[in-house]
Amino acid sequence: IGCLWSEHIKKIAEANDCSKTLNQIHAKYKQNGTNIKKIIGVFDTTFGKKTSETPLTPYDMKCFLEGFLRLAEEKDDVIFVLKLKNQLKYIKEDIREILPYYEKMKRNSKFYFLEDLHDPSMVNAICDLNISACFTSTLNEVIGYRKKAIYFDAANRFIGYYYDRFPNLVAHGYDELVKLVDYWLYEIK
Repeated sequence: IGCLWSEHIKKIAEANDCSKTLNQIHAKYKQNGTNIKKIIGVFDTTFGKKTSETPLTPYDMKCFLEGFLRLAEEKDDVIFVLKLKNQLKYIKEDIREILPYYEKMKRNSKFYFLEDLHDPSMVNAICDLNISACFTSTLNEVIGYRKKAIYFDAANRFIGYYYDRFPNLVAHGYDELVKLVDYWLYEIK
């Protein structure tokens, strides 16, 4: 029957239930004089030091977050809505070395920072492109709603996996991320 959460995204978008969040995002960036043309949703995921417990390591997440900080410098007309999987207090307790990257994003005017209390479906509904850490369910949810989305394998650890069979779905490393962001935001309707 497909992904049930895709229908949830559709209902939010059609009912315009996301308008308050979208208005807050636009208001924040208009105050800064930013010319917003595109919104990218960024979805991290759980990560840990033991790959037996979580597929992504702190190094993977460091590369993931660095990629978006760099992309924010290069894209003048794009803002990023970062939807955290876990609250920062848990990251502070368990994996402190990643915390500075999240803190940089919180201070960067191009990021709208959401902790885990927000609904990922609303973020999916308001964004022009959604980028998820490998291989989280948020991508499947938004694709089921027929919106643009890609996985970002920032550390190049997941080459040759199942999702690589689909053209322009997985960005391995920063250069591919830039290429696919340009493709999905500016080349494809």
